[in-house]
Amino acid sequence: MKTLLLFVAAAALMQGCGSSSSADAFHPPSAALCDASKTLDDGTLLCAVRPSRLDPAARDEFGTATLLDQRLGFGYHSAVFPPEGSSVKGVYVHMVGTFGRPYNQENGAFASETFMHEAAQNGFVVLNVAYHNRYLVNGTTECGGHPEVDNCAGKVRREKLTGEDLSAVVDVPEADAVIPRLQKLVAYFEANGFHFPVKVVGAGGVAWANLYAGGHSQGAGQALYLSKYFGAGYVCMLAGIYDVPDDVPVTGTVADWITETPPVPDPARIRAVTATDDPSYSDFVYAYAQIGLTEGVQWKSFYAATYHDAEGTAIGAHEAAVDDPAFAPLRQRACFETGSFEGL
Repeated sequence: MKTLLLFVAAAALMQGCGSSSSADAFHPPSAALCDASKTLDDGTLLCAVRPSRLDPAARDEFGTATLLDQRLGFGYHSAVFPPEGSSVKGVYVHMVGTFGRPYNQENGAFASETFMHEAAQNGFVVLNVAYHNRYLVNGTTECGGHPEVDNCAGKVRREKLTGEDLSAVVDVPEADAVIPRLQKLVAYFEANGFHFPVKVVGAGGVAWANLYAGGHSQGAGQALYLSKYFGAGYVCMLAGIYDVPDDVPVTGTVADWITETPPVPDPARIRAVTATDDPSYSDFVYAYAQIGLTEGVQWKSFYAATYHDAEGTAIGAHEAAVDDPAFAPLRQRACFETGSFEGL
């Protein structure tokens, strides 16, 4: 009965979230608006937009000091548009994991192309925002190396989302933060004649209640933060989340922000998918319990033996949650159908 009630609640919630009242046929924007683009066989458009084109203060890469600075993190935004005439349900905001680039200007590759295509096939416009993801939140450069900072992970995640100066652990200018970048990306497409299926940005800022949000790894944590503190309408976490605790006032077992008041608004609005052979699996499961997620209802695991992508690259369990085509049904249920995982 509890599972049924959760399913009904989620279904009722999402009837309003992301649904368009317009009967007009969907029209994707012109590929001429993109700095790079790719059209898939069914007409889905993958569109890369350079952040520095939208805001001269925005960085397209972390820096130029080393090859790693130039190749890891940031990159171009990507936007994904279903084919002409599609029945479009809403807008999904995605955030990649640490080091990832929605579009990598070094090699011309769109990140997680399989999953981006799945989103379009499920009737969603995707806004995949490049952001300040150069370091692991749990790594020594950030909160793993600063246990003396109270609510370190919470402050770091918020600064990466908003650009507020909250902690000396990170330095995220507003121009490199998720929300300001999202607003500029939406404004760019709207100024060039594209009509989103739902209101994404209004006078009060991003209309998170209208949106689906999700991410992989570090991006999964950003999505959960958007649910808890910004009211994102529906959230899916792929291979996440766990943030290390700090030592203030005493050592805990998980980051302060995950368990502090206010709680996650409604676990029925959250889904998570992770591999049992992910190195962080036990940490993820622990965090799921802290925010009230039930296995088989709000989260689901799978075994991800290493596979090889179309280019022959070996893909591990952590990446499989977002990249392996074999787990498309789990991602579809988690991110776009919003029901329980029963039957999968």
